[in-house]
Amino acid sequence: MKQRKKRSPGHDITAAKDRAVKGTLAVSLTVLKDKMGFDNDMICDYLAHFIDLSQSIHDGYVNIADLYKVLREEYQIDFRETGLKGE
Repeated sequence: MKQRKKRSPGHDITAAKDRAVKGTLAVSLTVLKDKMGFDNDMICDYLAHFIDLSQSIHDGYVNIADLYKVLREEYQIDFRETGLKGE
């Protein structure tokens, strides 16, 4: 019988986060394309901006709490009122 390699607990968490981000991105791109009529150039632009902002978060230049605050204060988008868990 073949033995499974033991994975570190951090590997499972990282893999779950990766799946969650990719799933969220797939939902976002589908809505932008199918429901809002974004063409392929707009989708590519959105994806490039998404990747850039994600890298800024990873590098510590921006954090999610700041994004929530800007969305709430400047654009009146409040995740606390959407029923989604976030803040």
